[in-house]
Amino acid sequence: GAIHFEQNLNCTPATFVAAFNSEDPGVLTIGNSFFGSLPATVVGASLGGLNITTIEDIRVHLVQNPSVGIAECRQRCGL
Repeated sequence: GAIHFEQNLNCTPATFVAAFNSEDPGVLTIGNSFFGSLPATVVGASLGGLNITTIEDIRVHLVQNPSVGIAECRQRCGL
C-alpha cells in the first residue's frame, strides 16, 4: 500500500477528502514498525550493516505520536 500523510499547517480552514479500500485502514507509523518490531540485527543488516548501538539509538528517538507538531500548530492558530 501507499504511505499517506496530510496535515494543514496553516491557520486557515482546509477540506480534506480521502477514500481507502479497507473497512479500517488504521494508522501505521513506518519508523516504529520497522525499527520497533524487528530484531536489531535484522534492521541493521537490511540497512547495510548498521550496528546494534546505532539501531537502539534510533529506536529511543522514534516519536510515538504520528501527528508530531500538532500541539505547536494548534497553539499558533489559537485552537
